[in-house]
Amino acid sequence: MELLCLSDNLLVLVLALVVTASSLLYLFTTNHVHSTTPKPALLPPEPYGGLPIIGHLHQLLSSKKTLARALADMADSHGPIFTIRLGLLRAVVVSDPETVHECFAGGHLDRALASRPKSSNAECLTYNYAGLGAAPYGTYWRDIRKVAVTQLLSSHRLKSLRHVQISEIDMLMKELHHSQSRGVAGISELLEQLACNTITRLIAGKRYFNYKGGGRGSEEGERIGGLIKEFMRICTDFVPSDFIPLLGWMNWFPGSLKSMKRVAAELDKVLQGWIEERKQLRNGTGGASGGEEQSAFIDVMLSAVGDDFAHHFSPDTIIKATSLVIN
Repeated sequence: MELLCLSDNLLVLVLALVVTASSLLYLFTTNHVHSTTPKPALLPPEPYGGLPIIGHLHQLLSSKKTLARALADMADSHGPIFTIRLGLLRAVVVSDPETVHECFAGGHLDRALASRPKSSNAECLTYNYAGLGAAPYGTYWRDIRKVAVTQLLSSHRLKSLRHVQISEIDMLMKELHHSQSRGVAGISELLEQLACNTITRLIAGKRYFNYKGGGRGSEEGERIGGLIKEFMRICTDFVPSDFIPLLGWMNWFPGSLKSMKRVAAELDKVLQGWIEERKQLRNGTGGASGGEEQSAFIDVMLSAVGDDFAHHFSPDTIIKATSLVIN
């Protein structure tokens, strides 16, 4: 027991020394850089209370409000445009509609702001920035955006897929009507299954839940539904090393980053299986296919993103990454 307590105390001491040494190294580095480089251009005002190294992270993480409301409170005090420090990163928060329009509605400024900062979430969950929302601005971003706008999200295609949402809602309402005899209906569970059915039908033309008798689906459906739910949750998880690289050693411990990698690996197997099924249907080796199957998201992407789609990502990777981002 004494040896166990001693080892625990030693671990705490080592961690404290690592954090202290990292902080001192950071302060020395930043002071040296600031003394040898010219001063940057003037930035918008910065909220009071920022600390060295962590910036304003402590204010955002300790707030009981959502991130949007916390930033709105800062905007009330510092104006519609201000600078905030997220660890070692600087960000400009814009809440004025006219300024937002100027940033993203054409011209050179929107291209300068088109790329998002790199993050563990985007790297793990969008196949190393292959997804449209995470890809940096460039030739690949323009090409995949063109495919999304003209073929995946066009008004004609959205109208052609309206029957999927309508049929799922219709079956759910029938189940709620029939559940009157049972007296109780699990609304939360049924809504989750509605979302899962809609997503999987749009992506791969597959349906896993029938709503009947409480809505329990197959074992595979339960697993995929759980993966979709977990994917939605970890998309916004906080990874300390994204904002303070000195804390990268924390990624070795169980936490958000390992959960992201696990979910990404499991979703990859599911998506790759769907792609292989769609390829077999297109080649006539996977059985008969109806009209809905031919309008599935993966089918459109298989036609649009072939081997001649000259980029450093494989066609399957582009399809999987775009499936996760758009749907």
